[in-house]
Amino acid sequence: MNFLSRMMTSLLASSDSDWGGELSQTLKDAFGVVTRVVNIVMPILLSLVLVAGLIYAITLGVKYSKAEETQDKENAKQALINCVVGFVITLVLIAVIYIVLANIEPIYVAITGLGK
Repeated sequence: MNFLSRMMTSLLASSDSDWGGELSQTLKDAFGVVTRVVNIVMPILLSLVLVAGLIYAITLGVKYSKAEETQDKENAKQALINCVVGFVITLVLIAVIYIVLANIEPIYVAITGLGK
């Protein structure tokens, strides 16, 4: 922890002020709101990403199968590979968002000591 973080943590967690408790409760409320919004929005976004990726992959597959020249086949093949890689990266990032949101409050409490 750097100096500023330690100073702010000790200031906010001091026993002679209730400001640390109020800030801790505000942060818990903010984490709750963010978690609820993400839990509502993420399944919709995930569905859209899945459908868009599937349509794009099918389109590229048809383009690959219809290509007659070697250069066109290679371009379509590379585009299909890029599509699959992008799709996998997107799914991994969505999983990371869920994991981080599930653990952000305990991580924050462990780092700052607030909210115990």
